[in-house]
Amino acid sequence: MPKTLEKSVVITYKNNAQLIGFQAVDGKQPTVDTVGDYIVALMLHKTTADGKNLELLQCLERTGTKMAHVTGDWNPLGEVFYRKVELYNMQHHWQQKADIPRCKIAAASFGGPIALMRDDRKTSNAPPARKPDIFIFSSSGKPISFFRWESGQLVDIGWSSTEDLLCVQQDGTVLTYDIFGKFHGRFSMGQVARDNEVIDARIFYNPTSGTSGVVVLTGNYKFYVVSNVKNPQSKKMADVPGLLSPPSCWTVISKDRDTFVMLTKDKILYVIDPGYCQEQGLENANGACIEMALSFDNQRIALFTDRGDIHVFTSDLQRKLCEFSTNSQIRPKQLVWCGNGAVVAYWENLLLVIGMKKNWIKYP
Repeated sequence: MPKTLEKSVVITYKNNAQLIGFQAVDGKQPTVDTVGDYIVALMLHKTTADGKNLELLQCLERTGTKMAHVTGDWNPLGEVFYRKVELYNMQHHWQQKADIPRCKIAAASFGGPIALMRDDRKTSNAPPARKPDIFIFSSSGKPISFFRWESGQLVDIGWSSTEDLLCVQQDGTVLTYDIFGKFHGRFSMGQVARDNEVIDARIFYNPTSGTSGVVVLTGNYKFYVVSNVKNPQSKKMADVPGLLSPPSCWTVISKDRDTFVMLTKDKILYVIDPGYCQEQGLENANGACIEMALSFDNQRIALFTDRGDIHVFTSDLQRKLCEFSTNSQIRPKQLVWCGNGAVVAYWENLLLVIGMKKNWIKYP
């Protein structure tokens, strides 16, 4: 007997001002909400794992609706369906300011605000001619606020779990602002970080506690962490042996009360915390890791190698979940997660969605 899914979403529409009707398979009336010219119906019924449901299909055919109108843009990836849609046609205020190749952009989680600032270092090694403006938009591109940056050299910006904008400076100072550009406060990553200057930073989220933190990499290739920006206490992470240049890639894993940095040096992967540095061997993972992405629940890590392979492990690296060859040795522009069940790799004019059973969807 095929495995069943308990929830399904059906989208029907008005045709000549008439709702094209349908009947829920289990005989229950669906909950219907009107969204513009579309009718969105949420139904509870059983659907086979491959997405087929003959009773629903026959019902739609009797009303003159073709299945393609309902499910044509959804693609199966195992038991989950995905689709690529344009959520917003960004407003003209965004289009005027968002010169993306020249900007640093930080988007908050769950469709929250987007911060944007010009970053001349992306296109030139020369120091910026003037202090940048920081613009804050809604997720649809509606302007919320902006302010002139009057402090030190910025290394990175990002959002905390409470939608405070965190601005990490080269001197190790972190300044916080609300979505209206109002200054909230500052804290330091420590005197040693200040003395050696910050060259890179990550703002991270702990799904267990719901808090946010900051990790910085200094000019002498040491890592410092503040695990909770609401109670900032800087700690030095363990040294990585022989790290004399920036790592190929690195990310932060924060679970429970522990925060780790995972990084690669040449073909070696290290996991460090304030107390130890551990070299990790990876099951059948040939090549050097040049990009990595952590799932939102911090339970899975995707690694992209210089051979074009994507390896997915549990975040403690104890179990391998998937290995997939992209047939491209070019580093993706972005490697991210869609939910906690699929990895998305983006190159110029190509977006690849990869499931945990080596199944995949390609979008132009």
